[in-house]
Amino acid sequence: MNHNLDEMALPQSSRNQELEVISQRIFEPLFDVERFVLDGKVIDNGIDYHCELKYKGNVTGFGFNFQLKSKEKNEPLKNGTYSKSFELLNIQYLINNTHPAFYGFYIVESDTFYYEYLNDFIANLKTNNTNWEKQQNHTLNFYKKLDKQAVDKIYDVVLARGMLFRKINSSLVDRLAHSHLSSNIIIDFNDNVTSEIEIIKIVEKYGFELINQSNWNKVIELHSKTLHSSTFSAKYNMIVGLAYYYKSDYLTSLKYLKNAIREKANLVIELQNHLIFIISSIKLLLLMITKEEYDSTISNLEPDKHITFHVKIDSAIEIAKEKLFQTENLRVEEFEDCINSIISNIEASLQVKLRAKSELLIYEGNIAIQQYSKHICRINAFEVSLFVNYEYRKKINDELQLLFTNIEQEYFGLFEEIKTTNNYFAFYYLLMHKQKYDFLKYSTFEILKLAKESIIIDYSDNYEKILINLDSCFDYFNKIGHIENQIFAKSIKYEILHYLKRYELAKTLIAELEDTVVLIDIKSLKEQLEFIKNGGTNHQMLQELLDDKINNPKEKIEQLRNELIKLDEIEKNINVNKVDHYQVTLFPIGNFIVPKNNLEKFYKIFEIKKGKLKEQFKYMFELGVVPVVNTYVYPIRQEGPLEGNLEYKGFESFLNMYNARKKFFENKFYRLNNK
Repeated sequence: MNHNLDEMALPQSSRNQELEVISQRIFEPLFDVERFVLDGKVIDNGIDYHCELKYKGNVTGFGFNFQLKSKEKNEPLKNGTYSKSFELLNIQYLINNTHPAFYGFYIVESDTFYYEYLNDFIANLKTNNTNWEKQQNHTLNFYKKLDKQAVDKIYDVVLARGMLFRKINSSLVDRLAHSHLSSNIIIDFNDNVTSEIEIIKIVEKYGFELINQSNWNKVIELHSKTLHSSTFSAKYNMIVGLAYYYKSDYLTSLKYLKNAIREKANLVIELQNHLIFIISSIKLLLLMITKEEYDSTISNLEPDKHITFHVKIDSAIEIAKEKLFQTENLRVEEFEDCINSIISNIEASLQVKLRAKSELLIYEGNIAIQQYSKHICRINAFEVSLFVNYEYRKKINDELQLLFTNIEQEYFGLFEEIKTTNNYFAFYYLLMHKQKYDFLKYSTFEILKLAKESIIIDYSDNYEKILINLDSCFDYFNKIGHIENQIFAKSIKYEILHYLKRYELAKTLIAELEDTVVLIDIKSLKEQLEFIKNGGTNHQMLQELLDDKINNPKEKIEQLRNELIKLDEIEKNINVNKVDHYQVTLFPIGNFIVPKNNLEKFYKIFEIKKGKLKEQFKYMFELGVVPVVNTYVYPIRQEGPLEGNLEYKGFESFLNMYNARKKFFENKFYRLNNK
């Protein structure tokens, strides 16, 4: 037997096998034993290695597959990549394994390992060819180097994919355990896995908290992942209905709230009341019920610690709107008593009290602006007809300064209180109304100023700050999806832009408002928008009032004054028998006679009805004391000059004086002329 190896007939070694061994020896050291378990496959059906992850020293069961290819040398393509062809059957086999899979490509000449993630390879195939599965071979262009950073990335990808499949399996088990529910499994773009059952549990557990945090968009997002089953609980339906309500999607809201009301017995009394209140509010808004039907329903709610207080606040606001300008001091005691009782009530929640305090402060701000208007009109009426009263100016200025300073301090204090609660909705709601208050205040200062020796102040910077703050308010309400407050913020901004004569910007904004209002299709909002479009902004109404009550009446006053002069001319030639008459001083006109046999006519002219006041005048007449009547005031409730010229409040006061003088003349109560 010949023992010379050079002369023996032996099987030849395969260079492909050698390359395979080389690639394996290069491949394995790249994966550290602390994180990977590598299992090389003897039988190669398209997988060279099945690998498993370790996590903090523990094997996880999370696996991945690697298919290795190698080549002696390979010239790169023009784009710098290295191409390798793979059969369709190999690609399909790796997909069927369900584990994450990777292709490796080792080039001996450059001693470089490249890799590609199967999912990225398939995604690229689908992008370039929708019928890729009908093609038997596909070329993969390698460019990612398999180094330490790549191994770290592979570990992260496989770990994430392992957790994903674990969650899917867990959700499948849950679905079997709750076979009475129609539950689907949701996987989002971030590979988060959720079952419908889990979503329902999350919404029922945290939904009201999300609503209270103004995060109703999150509730709607969660709900959108369900099958919208009719088997939802009353609590779930109520939460979803509230989310759509605050989103201003009233019809969708009503759908879920009606489902909830069918099983309201499963809800506590506070939630039952809240449910009935919101349903009734939507129906009233959509004109599905009358105001009387709404009031009847709400009045029958059982007392609780939440919605009952909100109903009282809403009712108080309506009362304030109705009665605010019906009293001399502009205050509405019924509103104030109601709001203050809620603020001091230990049963009311913190959120309810914050709302009550906000509404009270908004109310006080409106009164302060009206007080300013009232005082300025009074000063102007006096000074235009007479003289500049610096002492009275200072008195009023001090009062107004104190009033507006107190309002600012109250706003600051309430903002600080709200901040401690992290109630962003309450904060931006108050901030929005503060901007409206500031705008009304500054614009009123500019429109309604002193007629004589007025001081001009530039409020341009103030308006710019208000616009910036309004944008912040809008951004917040846009973020949380509260459309009505978005509309309110934009409507204030429109008024400011219109007042500043930025008409093009105002026109664009009103178009945006119209689109929004048409979208939600609420009649009351459409009417409000039409109103401000057609001269209903506060500054336009104030200017119109100013023209009607102050500017335009000037000509009328001059006409009436000329008539009074003519009456004086006529009376100069009339001889008066002082024996048969009493004497009275009509402030600010002068002294006149009152026939002794015609006292009742005197009382009628000034509408003096009280017996005591009649007796007082009669007693003074009979004693020879000359009583005084301030003709700026009508009807007369008190003898005397009162506050003299300070009672003059504009054209109305002049008209009172004119009417008194004319009636005296017509009834032959003539002026006493000192000759």
